[in-house]
Order: sequence, then C-alpha cells, then structure tokens
Amino acid sequence: MSRSDLYHIWGIKGYDILPGTKYGARGTVFRVAPQDRLIKCPDCGSRNVTRKGACVRRLLASQVGSHEKITLEASIPIVHCKDCRARKMIDPAIALPKKSYTKGFARDVLVLLREMSVLSVARFLQVSWGMISSILTDWLEKHFSRRGLRNLRRIAIDETSVGKGHRYVTIVMDLDTGDPVFVGDGKAERALDPFWKELGPRRARKIRCVAMDMGGAYQAAVRKNLPWASIVFDRFHVVKLANERIDRLRRRLFAMKDFEGRELLKGSRFLLLKNPENLDASRGEPGRLRRLLDLNSPLTTMYILKEDLRRFWEMDSREKAEEAAREFIGCARASGVPEIVSLGSVIERHMEGILNHYGDPVSSGPLEGLNNKVKALVRRAYGYRNMHVFKLLVMAARVIDPYRLRPFDTS
Repeated sequence: MSRSDLYHIWGIKGYDILPGTKYGARGTVFRVAPQDRLIKCPDCGSRNVTRKGACVRRLLASQVGSHEKITLEASIPIVHCKDCRARKMIDPAIALPKKSYTKGFARDVLVLLREMSVLSVARFLQVSWGMISSILTDWLEKHFSRRGLRNLRRIAIDETSVGKGHRYVTIVMDLDTGDPVFVGDGKAERALDPFWKELGPRRARKIRCVAMDMGGAYQAAVRKNLPWASIVFDRFHVVKLANERIDRLRRRLFAMKDFEGRELLKGSRFLLLKNPENLDASRGEPGRLRRLLDLNSPLTTMYILKEDLRRFWEMDSREKAEEAAREFIGCARASGVPEIVSLGSVIERHMEGILNHYGDPVSSGPLEGLNNKVKALVRRAYGYRNMHVFKLLVMAARVIDPYRLRPFDTS
C-alpha cells in the first residue's frame, strides 16, 4: 500500500505506510509513520529539532465500506527543539490530542448520525456508545456552547416537554436572529435564574420586549429582572385559549343526555376550530357548521366571540383594539355561559400584555416551531442520558434537521 492509497482511502496526508500489517479477528492494523515535512516543534513550529524516540498511538480509522475495524498504529516522534528548548511529541495532524480515533473517523461518525441514532452508529462501527457520544458532544460544544447574548433586543420565552413525568425545559430565543440562546431545567421561575446571571445587568438593559404565553411564572421572572421591558402575549396563545374553551363547551354539551344535536355535534371539534375561510365546501363543511350553530345558542355565541377575538390584531391602533377588547369582555360576561365568562376574565386580566402587540408586534411563533423540533429530537433518540448534550442539540436545532443531523463543519 502506498501514500496515495492512504490519502484516497482514509484521507490521510503526510504519512508513509510501514511493513508489518497485521490481520486478525478484531480487524486490520496498519503501521504508519509521519513524513519528514511533519517533523517540527509543536510549540514554535521550528524544524530545527532532533528526534528523541517515538510514541506509538493506536487510532481508529474510517471503516465505512469495510466489514472490520481498521486501526492505524502510528509511530509519532518525540522531538527536542533547539530554538525553544521544548521536548514534546509532534502534532500528528491526523488526530486530535488524547483521542483514539482519526479526524476522518470522526467525520464519518457525524455523517452517519445524519440518519442513525448514537447507539445504532456505535453498533455499526463496533465501538462504544461513549465514543460516539463524545464525538457528537465535541462537535456541538465547538459550534454551539457560546451563546449570543450581546445584542438581545427582543426575546421569546416558552417551555416544552422533554419526557414523561412532567419533565420540561425552558427555552429563550432571540427573535431577531431566530437562534435559541438559553435552555434551562424545568418551567418554574427559577428555571431562568442562570439566564439572568449570565446575561448581566448591562446586556439586560438592551432588551425591550418579551413574548411569552400567559403563564404566571415567566411573567414574574421578567417583571423582576426586566421591569422596563414590555410583556407581549402573542396571538397564538390567546387564540389557542379561545379554542380550548370552545372544545370544553362542545364536550360539555355532548355529555348532556337530553341534548338534541348529539349526533351532529359528534366529530365537530375541528369544524368549530377552523377559520371560516378554511372550510372545505366540497365536504359540506359550511352547511354543517351552519346547522350546528343554529342548533345551540351558547355554541353560536362562543363561535362568534372567537372570530371577534381574531380581529384584535387587525385593528388600526391600540385604542381601537382596547375598545374591541372591552366590548368582548362585556359580551362574554353577559352570555352567562361558564366557558365564555372564564375566557372573558382571562382576557381582562391579561389585556395589557395582549395590547402591547401594537407597540411591539412580536410573536413567539418561531419558538413554537423550535419546540416542534425539540420534540422530534426526543422522539428520534427515545430520550437522552446526558441533559448537557440534549441542551446543546436544542441550541443547534435551528441549523440542523432533527431527524437528520447535518453538520456544516466536521473539522
């Protein structure tokens, strides 16, 4: 085997292959040594060195396309530099310090992780789960461990489930770039404590608005640490709240044994939640909706108020939106329907945050999209042994496909 074979098969440059290749049940071992052009001081780069022995490193090489392990037994010279007086082993170039595999092997692992789980890659390459996990962790820490907190102006905060037993993480996103900048444990107010500490008072002063849902924990945390920032409850969470009330009312009506329209109400959940412009005429949805609303007054009132709620974000000014909100709350109270009255009370308590949209038109929609990617990461791996690795994957979720890990740089 020649130098050319080393390069074209394993991508190894600057090495010669030596006699003494070993073939065995555990794979093939090739003996290699660096060429003279790689012999230089690892500290100052001087070539004015003398050899003082060698150290043998066994390195796993790329084995994609092979049915057995390929190991390089590299004889790495130890040199004494006559310029800086250092006495060290030279930089092998083909492997990182203290690693038992070549850079080419690490690149192949990252490519395989596009399609396979860590455990599957470990079994395929006949190595330990820890080695594959270490390669992935090193790559993630190199590219995603540093958070961009310097220029935060508009952020979004939300929680997402990461497993059974009510396990959650809190995610903070920079809405200007779309990048997640923090992942905390749990969904309580204290989950954000490390974020405030890392952010610091000087950078915190630059944040002017925060998009979130209507949960009390995040509101308390923001009011305590960013009292000058406006809290914005975006359209998604408010309309979601109204949809939940509609579904709750539908279920209560269906559970009533003496309700006349039980058969018509059956399977109508998404029909009631759909926007009118999205109804499918070919399936008779508009006609079925009209029959359903004609049948029951509370359901009609709830549906009309839901459509009125959608128009909050289409007003010309904050003043008109506030007027519409007051009218909505009055109608909700007058209806006497528990689900509608409850919705009106929630809107009244959170009116300031809803109307703040007209000063800072932000939405936590991008963060909701990221949450879907996080859930895909959890499904793909059936859980994670190391939460640190999981948090790094969340930080990287915007630039990688959660089903197919796509490293942009494996160097």
